[in-house]
Amino acid sequence: MDVHYHAGLGRFVTIHADSAFGSPNMVVQTAPSLEGPWSKAVPVYQFPEMLEPRADGSTVVDRDDRRRAGEGGDGRSEWVSELQLRPDRALIPRGSMGAKFSMADVFLYLTTTGRKSGLQRRIEIWFVESGGAHYVVSEMRRASGWVKNIERDPRVSFCVGTRGARESVRPNTSARARTVEREDEPDLAARVSALMDEKYGWSDGLIVELSPES
Repeated sequence: MDVHYHAGLGRFVTIHADSAFGSPNMVVQTAPSLEGPWSKAVPVYQFPEMLEPRADGSTVVDRDDRRRAGEGGDGRSEWVSELQLRPDRALIPRGSMGAKFSMADVFLYLTTTGRKSGLQRRIEIWFVESGGAHYVVSEMRRASGWVKNIERDPRVSFCVGTRGARESVRPNTSARARTVEREDEPDLAARVSALMDEKYGWSDGLIVELSPES
């Protein structure tokens, strides 16, 4: 768990996974000092792999619970309003102490083939680019449904854009996906991790490479 000082707010800010069992939320808390007291945890992002539909159409987290957790109305403090925090956007730290915070509006939309259903499954996820390939990171590593789909069938497609225009940055592209093992490719893993850390302040997970088909 990282703690950063937000000069604009005059408070310490920490972003971490929700401690509630099964929660898909990344939450943020603030405090006037490192010793606290810390504010109530407010959801600012949801891990897409926790929301992937199961065969019966349900997800790991009940949609009503997700809606209640993300739409606010309880526990919203002044600093949240000041940052214009929206439940459908991610609050991301950049750099270290004294870092500014910015909203991530651009995502990668990855479509895999369900290993059991054979249906197309799409997730929204953070990403970086390097050497002509796109890289994403699975926070749940091989336990993620979309990673299991890739291991069964590496043929995927992806696009890059905003939630309102998913192909606004890169149109839908056919690609092949593969996992990157840190032990086997330490240089590549280190480069991707550094890019993720710089962009999002997070890189802890299994790296997946997406290489466009020529």
